[in-house]
Amino acid sequence: MLAGILRNVRERFRPLRRARQSRLLSRYVLPILDRPVSARLHGVDWRVRVRLIRHLTYILDSRIVEPGETALFAVLCRRYRPRVLWDIGANIGLYSWLLLSADRTARAVLFEPDPDNLALLGRTIRDAGIERATVVPYAVSDTAGEAAFRRDTDSGHQGHIASDSASALDGSIVIRTVTLDRMLETEAPPDLVKIDVEGGEAAVFAGAGRLIGKHQPILLFESFASERASILGRIGAAGYVVIGAEDPDGLLDRASNFLALPPRYAIDLDAVRESWRSELAARGLGRKP
Repeated sequence: MLAGILRNVRERFRPLRRARQSRLLSRYVLPILDRPVSARLHGVDWRVRVRLIRHLTYILDSRIVEPGETALFAVLCRRYRPRVLWDIGANIGLYSWLLLSADRTARAVLFEPDPDNLALLGRTIRDAGIERATVVPYAVSDTAGEAAFRRDTDSGHQGHIASDSASALDGSIVIRTVTLDRMLETEAPPDLVKIDVEGGEAAVFAGAGRLIGKHQPILLFESFASERASILGRIGAAGYVVIGAEDPDGLLDRASNFLALPPRYAIDLDAVRESWRSELAARGLGRKP
């Protein structure tokens, strides 16, 4: 599909990836150019704070950023009208801002440990006067405490908890961690959870047993092959049904992003797929007849 082609183009030509091959550009020029700016993103009612170079794709046309997933997200928001979104690995807050723009009664809790992204989120919230968003400056994991976090100064969205000590890793910092079950003590249970933590998803799910077993929100998450079996087994035991979240007609075993509907919505799966196809077609990303 065109969505897949656009994703591949974005990954191949990510602005900093080529520029970093030049030591001069990487060390002296890019830090100056990659300054915070405010940008209009498709579907968001206010300007969003981003960085000029690392988020250039968002600035040029945010519709080519995760096109299949954002189209599906729009369908889920219209169909189920989630009151509360937990945005795990929020980055610049795209999914949260899409929901809050679409529904003036919804709330978002954004989990983001990276200091650069936190600064961008805070500036967006202040400039736009957003009162329905809470930012949690922690990484979500299977335990509450501290961890080494490897920052991503390339794109800003591939930061992740590291397995080694922070002192042994260039660019790593020490951050606080929290579990989703612990967050239930202070936040309203979510209706929809988006998870994108660059390989740490299994730990997120391991710390969310009560959330998944009792509250059963809709789940939209990324997972790579090494963790996929354990995650699908965990949510499958809770009665969830799962499809790929990149292409309504894609194969599950080839996906790296997934939609999991809880048992009460399992009957909706075909209708969700059909609405998703229509949404992609409306965005010019559907299959040709």
